[in-house]
Amino acid sequence: VSTQSTWAPRKVRLGTSPGFLGPHTSRQRPQGRRARLLARWWLSHRPRIDSNSAKGNTMAKEGIHPNYREVLFVDMSNGFKFVTRSCANTKEMGKTDDGRELPLFK
Repeated sequence: VSTQSTWAPRKVRLGTSPGFLGPHTSRQRPQGRRARLLARWWLSHRPRIDSNSAKGNTMAKEGIHPNYREVLFVDMSNGFKFVTRSCANTKEMGKTDDGRELPLFK
């Protein structure tokens, strides 16, 4: 029977602080019940990838979002035009310098 202890403290690199999961280094995986519970929670709550998002379809509900599109804004004081994306309601259409026909917001 050996009289020497086999227990040794964990080695932590100098200049690192222990994180909220414990004093493990970045290369070691946290051990213990808390880490297992955290991993199990993450696996059950992670975002799911379904066939709709894989095809490029959005997962947003239909009919509840505003019409978000490119709109031509015109500054009436100096005639400056710029194109941006907006949900602003417009009644008129306007032409950009490159010839595109976009909803016009004055």
